[in-house]
Amino acid sequence: HIHSLGFGCADSLVNIDTHAMNGDDNSYFSPIQTPRRIYYGTGGVDDAEDADVCVHEYGHFISYTASPGSNSGTQRESLDEGFGDYLAGSYSNALSSYNNTWVFNWDGHNEFWNGRVLNSNWIYPTDLTGSIYHNAQIWSAVLWCIHNSIGRVAIDSIILEAHYSYAQNMSMPDAAQLLLDADTLLTGGVYTCSIYSCLFQHGLQPVNPFINCGVGIKEEEEEAPSIEFSSNTNSF
Repeated sequence: HIHSLGFGCADSLVNIDTHAMNGDDNSYFSPIQTPRRIYYGTGGVDDAEDADVCVHEYGHFISYTASPGSNSGTQRESLDEGFGDYLAGSYSNALSSYNNTWVFNWDGHNEFWNGRVLNSNWIYPTDLTGSIYHNAQIWSAVLWCIHNSIGRVAIDSIILEAHYSYAQNMSMPDAAQLLLDADTLLTGGVYTCSIYSCLFQHGLQPVNPFINCGVGIKEEEEEAPSIEFSSNTNSF
């Protein structure tokens, strides 16, 4: 999929250990080894049995390959977790829309742990916490909103392009601006309004008078019909 979009951040190898972590219910990507390595734990449900976990961890590898050494700082790490969640959900949704707002459908949302979702209504910075996994659901909700507005191919291209500009200690608003910049670079700003709307919904862009994304009417030079209003009518 990534190759088909024209990006090279999936070109290098990554090694996989599907029975790692000494039985812990956890998985992680390690950039230390060459080739890079992903470790999947076997506690609860074996993590490598859930494609969402596999794709999420591969998302960390993709992010690292696009912007090596940049994943430090609470918000920057939250962005990586949110990106991995989105990538997993986007991939799963391309196969089946069943529970498509759940991430880790098989490994989580059960007695072992709650999993995460793509459709939170959390707002930045009101709902920001010290947990990168909590914060991730702000960013993944933004990407999921854009996905549902412009489609998988368009948003995946934009978010991958944005990753090449990621830096240490960047904030979510920084990443939001990079999405708009990437859209300008790739499409000349075709999706600006859709992206901006989703960012605004989650507190990552203010009302901007220089971006006109409203729906209007074409005024014709003709006599308007006579309309009677009741006393409590404010608009029509």
